Amino acid sequence: MPILAITAFSVTAAESDTRAVQAEFSRCESAFERVKRELSRYEETVRRIKASLDAGRTREHEGDLSQLESKLEYFRGRIDRATGQGSKIRDDLRNVTGPTCPSCLSSSVSVYCRAGEGLATEIEDYLSRAATLDGDLRNSSPHGARKAVSTDSAFVHRRNTITTSLALNQAILDSCSVDAGRTLLKQCRINLHAADSLRSSGAVERSERSLGLAEMLLDKAIKRCRGE
Repeated sequence: MPILAITAFSVTAAESDTRAVQAEFSRCESAFERVKRELSRYEETVRRIKASLDAGRTREHEGDLSQLESKLEYFRGRIDRATGQGSKIRDDLRNVTGPTCPSCLSSSVSVYCRAGEGLATEIEDYLSRAATLDGDLRNSSPHGARKAVSTDSAFVHRRNTITTSLALNQAILDSCSVDAGRTLLKQCRINLHAADSLRSSGAVERSERSLGLAEMLLDKAIKRCRGE
């Protein structure tokens, strides 16, 4: 769900309009709420991975799980600190009088917004990693192995939907000035190419996982480039 564009805000003390700083802070607060929702998705994915490993009693991916859990705690700490910072900024803004915002406060808002953007990108990266491992574990289980594979027509339909979405959003994606958006689009195209190659080689399940990642990455790329 994406997730998640926070525009860094930077103005000089003489030019810091109080209302502009307040508006930017509100946008960044809303973006942090989306970051929290992405963290919940990440947390749930890590929980499924742990359950899969416990059920299979395998140690093969314990190192991967340990790294994902460590990052989860790191993200929680970052969000807790940001929440505290946001509360302080909110209180300080209430006490501002006049049209000019103090330089220290506008600087704090800028730092808060940049921190949110960086955190959003990190969580998206690790959510993608966790989702890949989660899919691998589920598809390698006896239950997953018994699942009927998707038909070629279903694969082609999903592939064509992505192609259509790329075409409809070409202008937005081509002019994207958000680094995270461009990175997500690049990863989408890589997974799309991988899905086609894997399908051609007969690796049906792996091709569908790559296609699913491409769909998720494209959705996030479009939202990032739109500034959502």
